[in-house]
Amino acid sequence: MTNGTYLSKDAILGAVDLEFRDISVPEWGGMVRVREMTAANRERFMDAYEKRQHARAEGEQPMSIQALIVAMCAVDGAGVRLFTDDEAAMLERKSSRALLRVYEAAMELSALKRDVQASLVKNSEPSTSAGSPIA
Repeated sequence: MTNGTYLSKDAILGAVDLEFRDISVPEWGGMVRVREMTAANRERFMDAYEKRQHARAEGEQPMSIQALIVAMCAVDGAGVRLFTDDEAAMLERKSSRALLRVYEAAMELSALKRDVQASLVKNSEPSTSAGSPIA
C-alpha cells in the first residue's frame, strides 16, 4: 500500500480479489465465465498434478490437466463453480479447441501459465519423478 497503513484481517478477508474473464466458446454456443483459482484450488491442482505424474510413470492414463483446471475455474454469473473436481473427467469428452481456449484463460488468470506450461512440456515423456509444477 502506498499510504503506509497496514491491512486488517477483516480488510484482507473482505477484499474481492479473484479476477474473472468471460470467454467466448462458439463450440458450446455461448460464453464461459472463468475465475482465477483460489488458494485451495491451487493446492488441489498441485496435488492432482503430482498424482498425474505418478500415474504416467506407472503407465496409467491420467486425467486431463486441462479438464481439471477448467472444472476448477469455470463459474456461473455468481462465481459458483459449474463443475466439481469429480466431474472434471466429463470435460475430457468435449471439443479440445473449446477446452483449450477456456484452459488458457484459467491458466493466465491463475498465474500458472508459464510455470505449468514449461513443466508440462518438460514432463511430456513418462518419468519416475513427480515434481511440483510451481516453485
